Amino acid sequence: MADGTGKPISQVKVGDEIADSVPGEATLQSHTIQEVVVTQADRVSWT
Repeated sequence: MADGTGKPISQVKVGDEIADSVPGEATLQSHTIQEVVVTQADRVSWT
């Protein structure tokens, strides 16, 4: 999360602020989640 905390990906929702990086750059960027897409494959248990 952009504030340095963390949460499971299953709990990320629209409006949350996340921090990410661009490969090859040392800085973090902050972005707001605008859409959450869950596919059927996301619900499959691989045990």
